[in-house]
Amino acid sequence: MTPHPRFEGAPVEAHIRRDERRLVLVWDDGHVSPMEFDELRSMCPCALCQGHSGEHRHLGLRDQDLSSVRAVGNYALSLVWADGHDTGIYPYAMLRSLCPCDDCRGQRP
Repeated sequence: MTPHPRFEGAPVEAHIRRDERRLVLVWDDGHVSPMEFDELRSMCPCALCQGHSGEHRHLGLRDQDLSSVRAVGNYALSLVWADGHDTGIYPYAMLRSLCPCDDCRGQRP
């Protein structure tokens, strides 16, 4: 799947808001994406979570806690979860496409 042009770019800031249970990404175009921990963890793209079928599924996980965020090159973030899970590499285009705001939701490919 080719990302929609709206979803090109990179986050310039990442804030873990544990009290809100959200990761807030600020993108290079100024857009702000408040992303719920449970949603991010449920969409983890790693092979352990998604398998090898190529079909991306929502895992429906609850009560997830995010420990840290690391940059992976110039294309993705690695999210480290409190349960020790750290193999998911979330490409920027994927993260932007998961933004829950009405503007981004209306522009999904």
